Amino acid sequence: MRKQLREQSGTFQTRSKESSPERIINLFHCLNELGANSLVEDMQTSLRSGTLSETRLKPDQCSALAYLLLMSEEVLEEFDLKTYNTSEKGYQRLLPVVRTCKRALLAGCKLTYESCETLASALQTPNSPLRELDLSNNDLEDRGVELLCVGLTSPLCNMERLVLDHCDLTYESCETLASALQTLNSP
Repeated sequence: MRKQLREQSGTFQTRSKESSPERIINLFHCLNELGANSLVEDMQTSLRSGTLSETRLKPDQCSALAYLLLMSEEVLEEFDLKTYNTSEKGYQRLLPVVRTCKRALLAGCKLTYESCETLASALQTPNSPLRELDLSNNDLEDRGVELLCVGLTSPLCNMERLVLDHCDLTYESCETLASALQTLNSP
């Protein structure tokens, strides 16, 4: 039995390295349903005490924090990713929180085109409160803009302000973005 548990644990660790932030948050939801929520409880305590900005957060702690913020169903006025002291991987794990905020400040967080899939999903969320998105000083590249445009052209998107300064974009991606923004503003 122990051997089987160790094998399953190893499989879980391998899969979790490859998992998207959304899948990891779903895993926290499952663990919470099973009553195995010590990491989430630790993050709740830190959130209440106001010590999160002083602590270097590990990626698993960022996943627990994202889970807490998403499950609270509270609309955040502003979500500033740089508020949290974490690694690039930690920032990736916190990205789904943009679904619950009006203004997402993600400037200079070393995000890449891969992050744009999560952001595009947030833009397509029904009743999304997200109105402002600052992605300045991230290496999104053309591939990232293409992914963002999928979200921007969704009829569910309510974006009013998008900032993309210094995001390593080419003329082609700017044309794609302009076309998407025209779609967004058309009646």
